[in-house]
Amino acid sequence: MRIATILLIGLTAMFLPAIAGAAPAAAQTFSQAFAAYERGDYATAYRGFRRLSERGNARAQNNLGLMYAKGRGVPRDDAQAFRWFRRAAEQGLAAAQDNLGIMYSEGRGVPRDEVEAVRLYRRAAGKGYASAQFHLGTKYSQGRGVPRDYAEALRWYRRAAKKGDVRAWFNIGIAYAKGQGVPRDDAQAVRWLRRAAGRGDAKAQFSYGIMYSEGRGVPRDDVEAVRWFHRAAKQENATARYLLGIMYEKGRGVQRDLVRAYAWLYLAKSASDAAIGSNAEAALRRVGRRMTPDARDRARKIAIVEALRPIDERVKRLMKQSSRPRKPPSQPSSSAPGRDESENAPESFGSDR
Repeated sequence: MRIATILLIGLTAMFLPAIAGAAPAAAQTFSQAFAAYERGDYATAYRGFRRLSERGNARAQNNLGLMYAKGRGVPRDDAQAFRWFRRAAEQGLAAAQDNLGIMYSEGRGVPRDEVEAVRLYRRAAGKGYASAQFHLGTKYSQGRGVPRDYAEALRWYRRAAKKGDVRAWFNIGIAYAKGQGVPRDDAQAVRWLRRAAGRGDAKAQFSYGIMYSEGRGVPRDDVEAVRWFHRAAKQENATARYLLGIMYEKGRGVQRDLVRAYAWLYLAKSASDAAIGSNAEAALRRVGRRMTPDARDRARKIAIVEALRPIDERVKRLMKQSSRPRKPPSQPSSSAPGRDESENAPESFGSDR
């Protein structure tokens, strides 16, 4: 699990309080602070969230924790993130309980404690908080902090899925594909994976491509498999990049092209998964032996372009969003403890799979 979030700089933490004192009129309300965060004005967001946090505003405390956890506008500081998440969680804020659970699960700012993580997830999940329901399902699926129980995992995934949690859609699809907690059903697996893939989930796009590649739940279709591998690969999914290289090498679902094969394998060799990296390295050597030095150089240039393209696309999206007029959030500046919150948080925190 990693801290993700449903926006990927700054000022030193020691200077921020001084700045807050110098501009008392800025970000006086939660809505103003949140709007500042959304447009990337992290210094203003920090001042607003900090001021409100010190006055006991639970949502601001949670968002301040997120800024420290992700190093946005302040240096990353897990101890500070933990401190503010805990203060908000003690007021009953489900989002903060979920975030605090992640800190315990990953041992960030606190010794790792899976049992405590599960306890916090359960508290937030019981209030209907979808992210916590998803995380609790993952703990049951992995057997971390609780005995492994695929049926119980699926029960929590379904609750999160009803609220639109795309990660839960993906995990339900995988449960059907593997027969975990439910009889194996490729048609159902395809249904759930298609939903998540359509919403841009890279792992779902890759897995949906696999279903087409193997003809599971859908007619075998290498062209369609390549299309979904491409989508996942452009989101830096290393396994999709590796398989895309193999598809180009063998001419499956796409015209055989060693330059493209080499380019995708070149990107895949840097995978954090050692097995994928090793396989990509071996395939890269195999393909490279059949190419001229000029062709290999051309392939590396293509790889660099492909590697940068996802970043360019994210920048374009952010620029497009920032040019749009924004409507400030209408939520009040405080959150009642114990509510089923839909509070404004800059993004979701953590993405257990």
